[in-house]
Amino acid sequence: MNARLDRQVEALVARLRDEAAARRRELQRAAETECERLAREARSEAHARVRAAATAKRLRVAERCRTAVALAESAARATGFERARAQLAETRAALHAGLVARWREPPARERWWRGAVATAGRRLRSRRWRIELAAEPPLATEERERLAAAASTHGAATEFALADGAPAGLRIVAESATGDAVTRTVLDATPEGLMHDAQALDARLLAALESGA
Repeated sequence: MNARLDRQVEALVARLRDEAAARRRELQRAAETECERLAREARSEAHARVRAAATAKRLRVAERCRTAVALAESAARATGFERARAQLAETRAALHAGLVARWREPPARERWWRGAVATAGRRLRSRRWRIELAAEPPLATEERERLAAAASTHGAATEFALADGAPAGLRIVAESATGDAVTRTVLDATPEGLMHDAQALDARLLAALESGA
């Protein structure tokens, strides 16, 4: 009886040992599986953090690059504007000097005043003109006579005067009276008058500078 009980006890102990071993193996496998899962998640999270950090860095670098490019372009535009303004100022001064020089050349001067007279003939309604001439050089009598004759072809009677402050060119002043009112119209063909529309002049000068003219 004791031997039989001993065998039953031994069998029970052996079964319990086997079940415990099987349970340990099951727990071991579960632990290993969980460890692998946690390791994969950790690696995935680490990769995600690295990618996020890399993306954020690329965005910061791209933004700094855009800012640097914008600043460089702004500085280039400012430099270009300053250069263009300086070129325009120089060109305007050269143009003014060139006009004054042309007035001192008799053939060029005659073309100048003939053009002004033709324009006045189209634009001025009064036919009594006071032609104000630059003081230098004084026009010879023969040239004044030719100028008066050119004006007369437009039906204009002329008198001559000095154009105060004008370094070259002429002004043609036409006055007409209606009752007590006097209308005074001036065609200004001095360098200052020819260059008075600064915006239009600068646009044409810029176009000439850009084309290399």
